[in-house]
Amino acid sequence: SRTRKGESPWRNQQSTTQRIRHWITRPDEIWMLEKYIKDTGTSEAAMARRLNISASTLNMMLTGNYFRNIPRVTGGRVLPKIRDFLWNIQAKTENTSVSFLNTSVAKKIFEVCCLARNDRKKIMLIACRPGTGKTMALKRFQFENPGTILVECHIGMGRNNVLKAVAEVSKVRPGTTTDITLSRLLERFSNSEELIIIDEANHLNRPQLEILRYIKDQTGVGMLLSGTHELLRKLEQGGGDNLEQLADRIKIKVDIKSIKRSDSDIYVGAALPHLNGKLTEDLLSTFYALSDGKMRLLENIVGEAVRIARINQRDIDKQCIEAAWKLCTQTQTN
Repeated sequence: SRTRKGESPWRNQQSTTQRIRHWITRPDEIWMLEKYIKDTGTSEAAMARRLNISASTLNMMLTGNYFRNIPRVTGGRVLPKIRDFLWNIQAKTENTSVSFLNTSVAKKIFEVCCLARNDRKKIMLIACRPGTGKTMALKRFQFENPGTILVECHIGMGRNNVLKAVAEVSKVRPGTTTDITLSRLLERFSNSEELIIIDEANHLNRPQLEILRYIKDQTGVGMLLSGTHELLRKLEQGGGDNLEQLADRIKIKVDIKSIKRSDSDIYVGAALPHLNGKLTEDLLSTFYALSDGKMRLLENIVGEAVRIARINQRDIDKQCIEAAWKLCTQTQTN
């Protein structure tokens, strides 16, 4: 290579080696962002504007020209922006103005997921009311933690379908029979440090739950069962399904009944930034009271309240919120 003016060839080689090292060891968010830019054909300048950072900063991150630790150089501001941007793309959220919020429900779910990943013997369980944000938090944990396998169950899944679902998500080719698929999964997860999350596990019956317990016992892979309180009742009461062996494997049972008032305030503030300073205690308490402790219902109420206020050309007040609640609950009833 050409020698820089006034510098020795050895110094030039050191500079190139250092650039390559930082390019290889750059954070996962940069690799994912680079792939998104390439797949969508977005220019670096346009992407920098969407992330609200300078084009030169983005270019140095992508080319590996940052000779220091990226989070430290940027004051920890850039990587969270990139992470939230990629999350909104992957999750395909309807309201892109509100990114993932670290609510009390999400914090508890993240904590249990970390415990489940590191426990080689026991299974963790999370039981939540529908609409509290459980599934979104699990998807966010999977997004932030490589090696997390998330399987979403549904009504009517047979034992072989559960194994196929786990196999497909974990990149294992299903066999022609249940036994072949099971043997491949046992080989795949033997001494693995990954985490298998089974969401909506309340839809599974005894044979399906028992086959998951068998995989846990044989491989020691981290496992978390997540669902509604019906799953908790199955394990505590038996329900005629004879689930004593599975219940004996459960180490931690987390019962989440609703979101907290602080979670509601955080979401409303993030969803209505234009009302910053105008969100009174009365409005915030009304939002939380009508949400019935459900994040999904709260999101719908906020969206309808914004629409009603815009149509009537007025600010959001208690009447708007109550009207929005009536529309949302009528829709759910119908």
